[in-house]
Amino acid sequence: MQVFEPVSQPVTEILGNCVSAPNITLSCSVVKGTNVMIHWERLSLSGVISETYDGTVLVIDCVTEQEQHAYRCIAENPVSNASSNRVTADLHNWTNPKDDSKLDGGVSCEEDTKRLQGDLDRLVQKRLWIMYTTAATVLLFVLILLVYICYKRKQSASHKGSNKPTERNNEEISYLRDGLIEATYITRIVSS
Repeated sequence: MQVFEPVSQPVTEILGNCVSAPNITLSCSVVKGTNVMIHWERLSLSGVISETYDGTVLVIDCVTEQEQHAYRCIAENPVSNASSNRVTADLHNWTNPKDDSKLDGGVSCEEDTKRLQGDLDRLVQKRLWIMYTTAATVLLFVLILLVYICYKRKQSASHKGSNKPTERNNEEISYLRDGLIEATYITRIVSS
């Protein structure tokens, strides 16, 4: 019986650049796994696999390569498989020392991280502003509602608490037998 250790995510290394050398070398390795087979996939920018290459090393010729592509390393054994993150090759300005501090067009990971952190901070600030504005609007509405309710209660209490009769004048029209109209004024006193 043979026991296989699952493969870890492949680690890629980019050696060289098209500015100072005629080719770029992509290297792929895994930290864990037994009987590991490694190959590279060449992807169009839309993500469609256009070619595969066997082996841990892939050499890209800067002169013959005309289009920009992404590459992904795949490591597999009989019990598992894993793939690396996509590496996009900008053949005109692609530098990447061994520490992977520059990727994708010469933009450093640190610069990219700072930009993403700035974007995240702006998003959080915008959401907080929306949340505070909404809370303030709701509180203002509740305050107006409470003032209105208090006003109505006070108004109602002032009418109920006073025993002063309220006079109301109404005019009634009475018709006599001969068709003449006689105006009659009635005063009613109503207690509330």
